[in-house]
Amino acid sequence: MNKVKNIVFIFLCFLLFIINCSEKPKNINVILISIDTLRPDHLSCYGYKRNTTPFLDKIAKDGIIFKNVISSSSWTAPAMASLFTSLNSSTHKILRGTFRDGNVYNQEVLQNSLNTIPMILKKNGFFTMGFANNLILSKKSGFAKGFDVFVYTRYFNSKKLNETIMNFKNKYLKKDKNFFLWIHYFDPHWPYSAHSPWIEKYASKKNFEYIDFKTKSTAFLNKYKLDKNNKELLDNLIDRYDSEINFLDENIKNLFKALPVEDNNLVIVTADHGEEFLEHNGFNHGNNLYNQTIRIPLIIKLPAYMNIKKISIDEDVGIIDIFPTILDILNIPEDSKFEGKSFLSLMKNGKISGNRVIISELYRNNKKIISSTQGRWKYIHYYKTKKTELFDLKNDKYEIENLVDKNPAISSYLENKINKSLESSKGKKTKTKLVAPDKNTVKALKSLGYIE
Repeated sequence: MNKVKNIVFIFLCFLLFIINCSEKPKNINVILISIDTLRPDHLSCYGYKRNTTPFLDKIAKDGIIFKNVISSSSWTAPAMASLFTSLNSSTHKILRGTFRDGNVYNQEVLQNSLNTIPMILKKNGFFTMGFANNLILSKKSGFAKGFDVFVYTRYFNSKKLNETIMNFKNKYLKKDKNFFLWIHYFDPHWPYSAHSPWIEKYASKKNFEYIDFKTKSTAFLNKYKLDKNNKELLDNLIDRYDSEINFLDENIKNLFKALPVEDNNLVIVTADHGEEFLEHNGFNHGNNLYNQTIRIPLIIKLPAYMNIKKISIDEDVGIIDIFPTILDILNIPEDSKFEGKSFLSLMKNGKISGNRVIISELYRNNKKIISSTQGRWKYIHYYKTKKTELFDLKNDKYEIENLVDKNPAISSYLENKINKSLESSKGKKTKTKLVAPDKNTVKALKSLGYIE
């Protein structure tokens, strides 16, 4: 009898040991870095020809890199609203911003009725701190809600922004309390600065001293006749853009040296949207929904206790999936209103259930363009002109050949998915308040080429 008791006791001790070992550590912090205007195919960890991101490459090597991530829009306000709420643009109603057709309008505000990442994490005991470096993401626009500390810096470069973060880090980030830290870097955004020593490696010796690289992007196109035939100038812009990425990567490395980034922290690096260099005769972003402007990077370093293998994931995921994934990792219940889905099981198993359709929308500058992507197929509907496009991304990743007439069944299917998404958003009542931009906001938007 005693022998049986001893065996049972040993078994229970072993079981308790296993349970304790599998428990989630209590010291998980969440660091979310979003980068303005960063297209993934200009990162070396995504196979780019230049070594633009040596530090991010290390995170990707030790973590998980997603190769096909789709943003909800091709400009900041709706994309970041989708990241923060796990809702598509038609649902959260951040659609047009402060400008349409070169005119200034009232700014749409992220509503208090919508749950956001910092709101949910704060309710679950996290100290929340955010650094917004784009005026579109200011407190006035509704992005500060849920943050214990929210700091808006107007277009600081990443080095200067890090200095600001450190001033607050020493005061607020304590080891005895879990924290959520969000940082939005702005560096790769127009106008592109030339950063040494990288620009010397990339740029030709041609003299561009006569070029005013701080000219508004729309005016720049006309003033310097920027087109595909002006290859030297276009190449120089790309050289400057790449040097911005190197400069940013260096400063993210410096940030991680200074932050308490430990093994069981969750680190997410992503972007709001990409950038176009005349691939479809457009420059900058927010003009269309081609992959150059809506594909974004996503690199995740999971907490070490999860023991998930280093992998690269090719399946499509959306920017709206990041929020529910954070909650899934932290074992926090999701909001039933989410339109995104957690991809934690995808990271665990390398597979995804079903073949999802991901929606992107653009309403800026009096446009209404909506795309739906499912696997190899991408469909775009231009509502003003009634033009439609269908691309086979497997064989045409640059979206050159329009197959809409050759594949009416696929086109109809993806058009139907758009209609269902729009219909669903109508049933989710989100009243958007408007706030008038001040003179400094208008001036800043003009300097960036958003307003004529």
